[in-house]
Amino acid sequence: MTSFGGIGQGERFTNISAAEVSQFVSHRSIMSAAAGYGITNFFDSKQDLINSSQISGLVDYNYELNRNSEIGLAYSYRTFIFPNNDGGVVTNLAELTYLRQFSRRLSLEMGVGPELERIKQAATLHDTPLVTHTHATNVAAFSSLSYRSRKANVGMSYSRGVTRGSGFYAGAQSDVGMLSVSRRLLRAWNATSNAGYSHLSQVAKSPAIIPGQSYQFWFAGLAVGRELSKHWSVFASYQYHNESFASTICVASTICDHAMRNTALIGFRWHTRPYRLDHGDGQDMKIHSVSDRQGHPIDSLLPKTED
Repeated sequence: MTSFGGIGQGERFTNISAAEVSQFVSHRSIMSAAAGYGITNFFDSKQDLINSSQISGLVDYNYELNRNSEIGLAYSYRTFIFPNNDGGVVTNLAELTYLRQFSRRLSLEMGVGPELERIKQAATLHDTPLVTHTHATNVAAFSSLSYRSRKANVGMSYSRGVTRGSGFYAGAQSDVGMLSVSRRLLRAWNATSNAGYSHLSQVAKSPAIIPGQSYQFWFAGLAVGRELSKHWSVFASYQYHNESFASTICVASTICDHAMRNTALIGFRWHTRPYRLDHGDGQDMKIHSVSDRQGHPIDSLLPKTED
């Protein structure tokens, strides 16, 4: 996945690659493994935003308790690299997950677990370059409530965990809440809208673009797509961001403790059907693979175009 866009005061280029494989262990359980790599580079010369790259790995095990409930255990490893300041963040997360299907239309997913962080920071002491490592432990969590009808889906989600920092920080603790609605308009057309709030707190004491320790933004968007074939589709989208910072920052003598961003995209998607490595036993399970979970923060353990 490749995208161009802007965040705050800067334009960016993002490229992401990811792969996943799933294997049924029994008629009640399934294991999934995924890996991904992503880079984000900013082009704004007025504001030295922090470039980043991310390497991710994930192993996920799910077990079906009954026809309405599932439990799971996931482990993920992520490395965030920030070439601008020779810093980096490494995280290890173990998460216990639970899925409850209340009815054919209403379902709930949740999970929680410890996230261990190792933070690398570059500094200078008496003109001598130094590299320090610090450790921290935080709680990562997610929840997702979804309602599905024949033509429309409504979802609410919350996630907490370490992200790349959106170019302002060399790593951040992020809390994200979102409401989304999708609906099929015609046989080949569909529309999606979302709105939410995100708060980011700096995890490292290394130099950041923003003097304060945190920033937050509201966002809302709308997308319309059309299926061209089984494997191809086109889309058009608009996203609005309203950002505010914990302190005032100035770029080119302009006060910018508050920023608004409007992004419009037109593009296409291509996908292929899943390839089975063996014939399996023909069992039909409700257990979801890693890539099927909408609003699930386990998905966000792999690189994404947004932080």
